Amino acid sequence: MTVRLVILLILSVSFGPAALSAQTRRPKPPRPKPIRVTVQVKADPLKLPVYPSESDNKIWTEFRLSDPELSIVFPSAGKDLFVDDDGRVATYEATTQNGEYRLIAGRLAFLPSRQQAQQMLEAVVAPESFSSGTVKTRRKVQYKGHVGREVIYEKHGLLNFSRFYIFADRAISITVAFDKKKFKPEFEAWAWRFLDSLNIKVAAVDET
Repeated sequence: MTVRLVILLILSVSFGPAALSAQTRRPKPPRPKPIRVTVQVKADPLKLPVYPSESDNKIWTEFRLSDPELSIVFPSAGKDLFVDDDGRVATYEATTQNGEYRLIAGRLAFLPSRQQAQQMLEAVVAPESFSSGTVKTRRKVQYKGHVGREVIYEKHGLLNFSRFYIFADRAISITVAFDKKKFKPEFEAWAWRFLDSLNIKVAAVDET
């Protein structure tokens, strides 16, 4: 029940219908003229993030990830490393002045055979997977004898260096992306430094 309705009920009991009628017919007071007020809000200038440069050797740091058997060297001091881990798939990402460095590690729902793992890797780097981009190179790579795939491709204005691995039931994707328009030859060394820094505790095999 609203306050206004309570007041009307009290008036009807105390003074009878006549008092209520007179109260309801009372003319409304004139509305005050609006006052125009100009308010100036002083806001602090927007501070854009300052990203590190890969040319600073001090920022290259090895990170032990949520998987204790997995580490990699990011061009990041640590506090700026983005982490998204739902317990099954974990994403780690660092942004620099020149590019984005990303590692995605997850567990497969089943343990694939060696043949199945190779078929899955082939599907990842198949031409139809890059229908909206341009593949520059595609080749097989190895890590302790485990065969992975490497692809360099252009997509949405970015030049991407990527590697994909499957170790037992663990799948790993590593990518560095640079703005194609700002890309310089020296950037490639940073991409290889990141991709080559993968360190995972797996038994060596011979998949050749």
